[in-house]
Amino acid sequence: MRPGTDVHDYNFKVKAAQKFIKLGDKVKFTIRFKGREFQNHDQAKELMGALKKICCLSVKLNKILN
Repeated sequence: MRPGTDVHDYNFKVKAAQKFIKLGDKVKFTIRFKGREFQNHDQAKELMGALKKICCLSVKLNKILN
């Protein structure tokens, strides 16, 4: 994902991740930065926080990198 990922793309990725989790697979989310996007690291933290809230309801977190 990127810091400016659109809402539809975000929801699509979350639904796909939940499907994989139900099947017993692991899911890893990564946020990539290009150029000036690195200045938006606060937006990326919010995105990961939202992902954590949604996906942590039914899973165990192995590692959270800062």
